[in-house]
Amino acid sequence: MILVYSNSITTRLEYILHEILYKRLGYSFECTDDLNKFISFDQYKINYSHHSINDSFQIEPHGLLNQTEWHELPDLTVHTDHLWHHTFFPTKDGNIPFDVFSAAFYLITRYEEYHAPEHAFDKHHRFNYTESIAFKHGFLELPIIDIWSNTLKTVMNISATPDTNRSFQFHSTIDIDFAYRYKGYGIFSQLKKIGKSLFQLRLKDLQTQIASMLGFIPDPYDTYSYIEEICQRYHAHLHYFVLMSNESKYDKNISPKHPYIKLLLKRLHEKGELGIHPSYLSGDDYKMIAHEKKHMEAILQKQVLHSRQHYLRFQIPSTFQSLIKAGITNDYSMAYAGHVGFRASTCMPFQFFDIIANQITPLTLYPVAVMDTTLRYAMKMKPADAQKKIEQLMVIVKELNGTFISIWHNSNLGEEEGWGNWKNIFEYMHTLATEK
Repeated sequence: MILVYSNSITTRLEYILHEILYKRLGYSFECTDDLNKFISFDQYKINYSHHSINDSFQIEPHGLLNQTEWHELPDLTVHTDHLWHHTFFPTKDGNIPFDVFSAAFYLITRYEEYHAPEHAFDKHHRFNYTESIAFKHGFLELPIIDIWSNTLKTVMNISATPDTNRSFQFHSTIDIDFAYRYKGYGIFSQLKKIGKSLFQLRLKDLQTQIASMLGFIPDPYDTYSYIEEICQRYHAHLHYFVLMSNESKYDKNISPKHPYIKLLLKRLHEKGELGIHPSYLSGDDYKMIAHEKKHMEAILQKQVLHSRQHYLRFQIPSTFQSLIKAGITNDYSMAYAGHVGFRASTCMPFQFFDIIANQITPLTLYPVAVMDTTLRYAMKMKPADAQKKIEQLMVIVKELNGTFISIWHNSNLGEEEGWGNWKNIFEYMHTLATEK
């Protein structure tokens, strides 16, 4: 066990100690403000104070963890370091050059996204990756909190066997924005698609649509058997997130009341974990999340606990507060649509800390490393370059025994709209996950 001494034991401090010392390093810990107890303790000791104490490892506090509400911070100066990679919240004394606990808390809670100025958001009102400290200083593709945790263990020279051990995991997650390309849509929508294909002289699409409507070939977006076969072959954790709305211009799935959706949900539930894909506007409206969740639960006759926001559109903390209120316990939205990497600077699931309420919540956030549309459209990568990028990120996560989470879309695993070669990338990613 590790004993941590601090003059002030706060919810913030206990939260980040749990994330770093227990969840990442595997050591149980206890906090104390009793100096005599700390001095007499004969195992590993961390002195988180401004005062030097013999026979202890000192980390000088910055002050962020003593606060109980959000405060605007001055522009942070980030330093490069051969051992720690990148650091901020520098300290004058102590055994390391910065307050690693405050820095980790700042990143994992997404502190910079609270009360961010309007220019920090894109046209979908998503916090823009270009405004993040991680992107500005070149460590967005590094799970720096996990790297710091391992470095801390090394410099503390902890040789004791951890109480718990982590192992690498791979979650293959699938967003279903369009359950089918043609199947389930009304005659007006079908005629509109035919007219568009004729106008743009996309005769192959027209042929595919007619053959699919007549039942001669499967719907182009019906790639579910392929997905399940790949995930089963490579022992991946399979998660589906289904859009249960068609009420805005950004939500274009077939009606959640359509019999095809009911049949699809029951089928997918047998092969993987099922969650809601809350619609575009739901990030601003708790009632919409609750309604879509209840609709899926009514079909499955089972409580739904998982979610991922459509368009990765969410606001901190309001969207996560709504998810908690609706009964969601696991969310997979923590990623940027515009760039791969680690939005919360970690590749491990973590509890959402609500800075406004100053409390640890029951919502577990699963950070996503890579998404198919991010690679192809936002970063404009060719398949070969995307494959290299996935491999780079996978290697880092494996070295840290983290959890690699990918997002793919069922609609992008066919031959439509130039996605043919990307199917190979999807399978290659699963192969990588099984390699030692």
